[in-house]
Amino acid sequence: MPVPLNETFPVDGQYGFIIFHDAMLRDPSDKVAQAARVSYGNEDSEKPSQKLIAFLAREEHTSPFRHSPISIIVQCPEFVARQWYKHVVGGPYSFVDTGWNEISGRYVEYEKFYIPPAFYMQSKSSKQGSTDTVSDDSEYYRGWTIGAVESLTTMYQRMIAAGIAKEQARTILPMSLYTRFMWTATEQALYHFVRLRNKPDAQREIRQYAAVLDHICSQHYGVSWDALKEANEK
Repeated sequence: MPVPLNETFPVDGQYGFIIFHDAMLRDPSDKVAQAARVSYGNEDSEKPSQKLIAFLAREEHTSPFRHSPISIIVQCPEFVARQWYKHVVGGPYSFVDTGWNEISGRYVEYEKFYIPPAFYMQSKSSKQGSTDTVSDDSEYYRGWTIGAVESLTTMYQRMIAAGIAKEQARTILPMSLYTRFMWTATEQALYHFVRLRNKPDAQREIRQYAAVLDHICSQHYGVSWDALKEANEK
């Protein structure tokens, strides 16, 4: 079913969300098939498209999946956004015209911060991952985290009130602050993000965003999104 423009999808139970901001007019799955059929000069063909789309996904003929970008607005913790941005500057499906515009702490004040619901133990087999085991001291460190964030936020606000430049005052803030950005990306780039960041070894917090984005794209792209997922599973 179509996703209404500007519908907000909550993510992390705190202040995180994804907004489906904009999309192109034509049905994206039909457009995938039309893009492929241009090669034969019959893009106006009314033949069923599902088998063709499945073939394109299975054989990794990926360019037809780049013709129906969407724009989303994301509010997430800073450390999630920094991982996300790798898909703009370093991903194989990133292009010069991929749009990314982010809120700037030089001009606005940060007000919202993410507090992990629980702290997990570090994985012994991975230098960068956590396990599913909650630390026995999780609540203790959550309390310290909340206190530290409140203390830093108070000092940040005092610095701004004293006339300190926002661009310098922000340097004392933790990576848990919520940032916000707009990302315009093709179906192929979106799928690449979801496929990598939905994996069990991805960071827990970014997996939450990948799962919600998967839901949004599944509704919007329909047949073509399903074809990409099925091709990857085989």
